[in-house]
Amino acid sequence: MKKVYFLLTKVMIFSLILAFPITMIGQDDGEAEKPKKERSTSFAPYWMIMAEIGPSFSHSDLAKNQYLPDFNNVGYNGQLGFGRQFTSVISLYLKGGYGSIQDAKDNVTSPTDGLNAIWGRDMSSEATYFEENLNLG
Repeated sequence: MKKVYFLLTKVMIFSLILAFPITMIGQDDGEAEKPKKERSTSFAPYWMIMAEIGPSFSHSDLAKNQYLPDFNNVGYNGQLGFGRQFTSVISLYLKGGYGSIQDAKDNVTSPTDGLNAIWGRDMSSEATYFEENLNLG
């Protein structure tokens, strides 16, 4: 069995060595290189509108999972915006968003004596927010 593998290895290496010069010759067509035309690009300024929606997950002190999202407390998030592309690199756009954040945690203990129930207390929070931003890019 070793002889068969050894023979197959020799055949594969030999075929690769033979194929390499053929690929090198296949790349050259023998003609002189033609001068390439310079491309000219045109840019036309345009207006744009944007919309985004999606879930929001809280990673605050009251989040149940420290690194993973808590799917029991999912909020919503949405943004609308518009802008203008002036050149191929410079643009200006304005976005506004609205959403909510929720979180909850069971058995939260306090370092202060007298504030805890027998096993801590359950805490939760919910907030809505509005955001706006003006970007120059």
